[in-house]
Amino acid sequence: MKYYQCYNYIIKSDLELSQLEETDSEFKYDVKVVIGKVDESIHRYISKGCNYGFAEQAFWFANDFAIFMIESGELISIEIIGEKREDILAQFIIGYCMSIIGYQLDKMSFHASVLSIDNKGLLIAGGSGSGKTSLSLALIYRGYKLVSDDLALMNKNGVVLPGHSYQNVCVDHIEKYNFNSQELLLVDSDRMKYSINMSSNHKSIQQTSKAMIVIEVYEGKKISLKKVHRKKKFDIIMNQLYLIHFFDGMVMSTEKENEVRHIADLIDLYILRRPMNIDTTEQQAQKVESLMNKL
Repeated sequence: MKYYQCYNYIIKSDLELSQLEETDSEFKYDVKVVIGKVDESIHRYISKGCNYGFAEQAFWFANDFAIFMIESGELISIEIIGEKREDILAQFIIGYCMSIIGYQLDKMSFHASVLSIDNKGLLIAGGSGSGKTSLSLALIYRGYKLVSDDLALMNKNGVVLPGHSYQNVCVDHIEKYNFNSQELLLVDSDRMKYSINMSSNHKSIQQTSKAMIVIEVYEGKKISLKKVHRKKKFDIIMNQLYLIHFFDGMVMSTEKENEVRHIADLIDLYILRRPMNIDTTEQQAQKVESLMNKL
């Protein structure tokens, strides 16, 4: 059993979570991760073809590796299926499970990376393969600090809680930035995903959000960065919520929708359209940097 710190929470875990910072806060914790058996009723749902279910303070989901049960913002129970893949399980704990913990603790969980420059928070969102990591790395090498990778836990005032100092990268990023192979942590051997410790470029304090950029990929040739207004702004921000992004059919309560509307009033939203199959990362970074200098 080890203790870790992430998103301002102390996590007590049966599993090793290599990307998280260990802490000596023994006997005092906010979230507990345990290996064991989930309720038999969940197995009955799975046998009928369901792979997740939710209520306000209880949420479960299943995949090829395990069944995860998250309860009351304080307990993550994991029933392992087949081979114990700690690298894969850790990714689901740090991502999916902590996003649900945040939801249960009245935080908003966005599928986005968070950077900071001059104490201004920037969320970078987009679908899988849109280029969130590429743009984040380009900005970090321009002086931005990493606040959180791939998951943004935000309170009702638009303040993002600091995540861990590791950033997930693929082989292309490793080659481009010449990362030291001895400093890489293999986090998904199936997809050859690694993680690199960005501690020297990490900001470990909460950050007020100024803008969210959603990356879209299209078949054109030009890069565009346009501000979004009114109802479309709310709809786009709503679709970046982690639970909606990954779980079809997830419906937010009216209270949660109102919180998102409030966030939409607090931060600016931009759509960054980039061409498919063309490396325009540096041009994207230039546009974003110019924008943030004006905010």
